[in-house]
Amino acid sequence: MSESNVVNLESARLNALERLHIVNSGYEQPFDRIVRMVADFFNVPNVGIHLLDDATQWVKAFAGEQFACPRDQSVCQFILETNQLMVIPDLREDERTRNLAIVTGAPHLRFYAGMPLITSDGYTIGTVCLIDMQPRGKLSAPQQKLFQEFAALITEVMELRVRYQRTEQALHTATDFDAATGLPNRATVIREGQRLLDNAGPQAATAVIKVRLDRMSLVLRTFGQQGGLTVVRTVAQRLSNLLGPDVYLGRGDGNNFILIHIGRQSEDSITLNNWLDDKANQVLAAIARPIVIGTQKANITASLGLALMNHHSAVYHVVDAASAASLGSRELGGNQARRFSAEEFSAFRERISIETELREAAIEKAFLLHYQPIVDIAEQGKVVGAEALIRWPREDKLPIGPDRFIPVAEEIGIIHELGLWVFNTACRDLASWQQHDQALWISVNLSPVQLSDPLLADKLVARAQQSGIACSQIKLEITEGALETHFTDVNQTLNKLHQAGFTLAIDDFGTGHSSMNRVIRLPFDSLKVDRGFVSDCPDGAGAAVVSSMASLASQLNMDLIAEGVETEQQEQFLLQLGYRLAQGYRYARPMSAEALTRYLLSSYL
Repeated sequence: MSESNVVNLESARLNALERLHIVNSGYEQPFDRIVRMVADFFNVPNVGIHLLDDATQWVKAFAGEQFACPRDQSVCQFILETNQLMVIPDLREDERTRNLAIVTGAPHLRFYAGMPLITSDGYTIGTVCLIDMQPRGKLSAPQQKLFQEFAALITEVMELRVRYQRTEQALHTATDFDAATGLPNRATVIREGQRLLDNAGPQAATAVIKVRLDRMSLVLRTFGQQGGLTVVRTVAQRLSNLLGPDVYLGRGDGNNFILIHIGRQSEDSITLNNWLDDKANQVLAAIARPIVIGTQKANITASLGLALMNHHSAVYHVVDAASAASLGSRELGGNQARRFSAEEFSAFRERISIETELREAAIEKAFLLHYQPIVDIAEQGKVVGAEALIRWPREDKLPIGPDRFIPVAEEIGIIHELGLWVFNTACRDLASWQQHDQALWISVNLSPVQLSDPLLADKLVARAQQSGIACSQIKLEITEGALETHFTDVNQTLNKLHQAGFTLAIDDFGTGHSSMNRVIRLPFDSLKVDRGFVSDCPDGAGAAVVSSMASLASQLNMDLIAEGVETEQQEQFLLQLGYRLAQGYRYARPMSAEALTRYLLSSYL
């Protein structure tokens, strides 16, 4: 074998030893137990597990008299040449070992039997050896076989130890760090901040910037989950580049980040407030730069919350205060920083409470569906359909409308399961009405976030079929706001839904900013005219919009549904314009499925 090949093999062997992370790793009970077992079985006074690096023979475990020596003065070095069992009955008689210091001097070794420790990838990283200060005979064949088994056991324990350490590290990473960005998660960064605050002295203070990314729902609808992940990772890197001394960055829940700065005793409140203002401006500028997603670019902003409190306030309390301020910033339009205020903190506490309760309600399916009839005003108010409206009953608490809790459900990531629950329940109720010979269709609202799911059409078709409902009996409503950006994945979802037989309606039409070109190119069957325009009829400014919608729907061959009809005058105005379908308090308020059953029966008497 050439000298270069020998060098390469030795380098690979040393790498294999290093991967085990076991050299100079201290006492470990499993190896200690193994050497005692080997000593008892072979009835020898000394047994050692030796690891050989490029210069030293390391002792991992030893039974009997322990000693260490340089690799070139060890007996074990010769096993590296053969990678086989080596037995020397008398070290003084073997020309390789007779002049070694451990033979000629203390501890005056005489007998040696060594078995190589060979890793699963074939590298000898050390030996397990039997040692005596008296000459001994060779090992019998059964003894050699068992000695080999002990060596294999030792190597297996070493490799299992590494796997355990990796698993433990992975669990630590999963528990304490965000998988998408590699940043500490909220609990970890707060825990570290609290540790630093506790060690900083009584004059220290905590400054926090909560970064809440704006327009992420739009990013997800436009670019999908992978695009959203690209945005989050890019922002994480940009924020990491802004860190300075005593500043710690973490990933919060959802699309949020947390910057914590522990002010030292030498920093006064003016300095820390200046730091908050300067750092907030840097963060806004960094996030405002376009983010490349594939061949396109995304532009996002952030709502920042700033909070500063003294040593007596726990770090998590300061983070909560900054979170409350960030919500206030977002409500003002985003792309700005806002200081913490007591009023906002109270609202934030309420929001957190709603989030917690909403998660629990989603698990327990603690929601109700009410239905508002949709009538044919050209057929004396005959009920032809009903819109499914989710309700969240809260015991001993004020009710919260879907206009408040649906955006929260979208933000905390439970809207998909909530939307499917609504669809399943509506299908079940519709099947029940069919058994009573009530022919009508059901209208179900879809969240824009649901439309980002490429499997949505398949899921809805499967659930309709399970309930024995034809897809044509279900009208899916999508708000006009969901169409503000032309995005391929949502277009494909809408086309799949339409091809499956669902009818599609644009909800609240006229309130958004979607282009007419976008509307006419999508497979919609119906336009729902917003109640804000209908309430202006027949003499208010909205009446002109209601009239123009009638003309538009006629040209596009779409059905029209007027929302919020409350008076006979409004109904007559709609009839004159050619409207047929309407819903509102003039006909019925939303009601339970059981109440709608009774309503339907009474309508046909």
